[in-house]
Amino acid sequence: MRAETAETYAHFLKLATNPQQYDGPVAWSDSRNRPPSIQRAVVRTLPIDMGDMYGRHVLDIGCGAGWLCDAFAKGGAIPVGVDPSAKLISLARKRFPTLDFRHTTFEAFQTSQTFDVIVCIMSIEHFADLQKLFRKIARLLSPGGTVIVMSAAYHRLPQSRKGCKLDIVPGTDYDLAIRINKGDHVMYNLLRTPERITEAAQWAGLAVQNHRTILAGEWPDFDPQTNDPHRPILDTFTFTLLPAGFAKKDPGECPQVLSEASHFHI
Repeated sequence: MRAETAETYAHFLKLATNPQQYDGPVAWSDSRNRPPSIQRAVVRTLPIDMGDMYGRHVLDIGCGAGWLCDAFAKGGAIPVGVDPSAKLISLARKRFPTLDFRHTTFEAFQTSQTFDVIVCIMSIEHFADLQKLFRKIARLLSPGGTVIVMSAAYHRLPQSRKGCKLDIVPGTDYDLAIRINKGDHVMYNLLRTPERITEAAQWAGLAVQNHRTILAGEWPDFDPQTNDPHRPILDTFTFTLLPAGFAKKDPGECPQVLSEASHFHI
């Protein structure tokens, strides 16, 4: 393992999991102004019938500006949104004053209730410990409930983010730490392989119902002049609770297989 690579990975990891990352002025504006077409595409992509949500309790982990909670509420659900960004929670409360938004990290989130549906949409990239994340999700999930996770596709890089510079540091065989430099601001993410995500969920007591990879050609802003329609862009997962006693045992640390940081200019 190269010491400078390990140091860079640790630095990226720290920033990717910083709860205040989305309180930066430009990052906040970028998240706030996510086009409605993208919001509608995410809702359409969710492997759940939004017309059959009446009375269901929903937890949105990393709810941002609250638009997905609003979509669930319009379907008759009772959503709770959790996000560590003070600015985004403030915006969500202004936009949707009748909905329940909590300014806290998911790790610190406390509640006595359980939820019929738990969603983690493009937020898993900011959790360092997947097993800890899924264990808490499993505790909060009602019997017969559904967990939906959506993540940027591990195999989409380095072919993405036109106009950005991506610095990619492999952490293990299963994950990457990424710095996305958009010129006027920088963001940090963690990407895991689908196998790593599903295994972490199973170790926490969740059963994999479905895994689907969404291709660029299925997305609303797809440009055939600059993109391959068959390029993976998102992975979606659906989980339910395993029967008691069926969770996998913790396998311990994965072998650390690191290589030099890669630099791609897109």
